[in-house]
Amino acid sequence: MILLTFYISLFVLQVKKAVFKTLSRVIEKGIKMDRMEAIIERLQSTFVANLEEDVAEYIAEKAITHFLYSTSKDLRAALDDQRHLAKLVDKPGRSLLRLVPS
Repeated sequence: MILLTFYISLFVLQVKKAVFKTLSRVIEKGIKMDRMEAIIERLQSTFVANLEEDVAEYIAEKAITHFLYSTSKDLRAALDDQRHLAKLVDKPGRSLLRLVPS
C-alpha cells in the first residue's frame, strides 16, 4: 500500500510539473485570440444546440449545481452561459493570462 501511495504521489508531481510547464509556455508566447474566438464561438453554438434539444435538463442541472456548490444566491447569473462566453471573446489575451495561476 505504501508503494502504491508513493507511485501515485510521483505521478501527481509529474503531471503538475507538466501542466505548469505548459502554462509557462502559454504565458511566454501569449494566447492566439483568433483561435480562442473560434473555440468560444463553437462553444456558443454547441450550447445553443444543447439548450434547444433539452432545456429542462439544462435548467435542472444548472439549478442543482448552483444550490449544491454556489456561494452566490443569484441563480440567474449561473444560467447565463452565453453572456459569460461573450465576455471571454471581448477580453484581450493578456487579461486571460491573468487567470492562470503563477
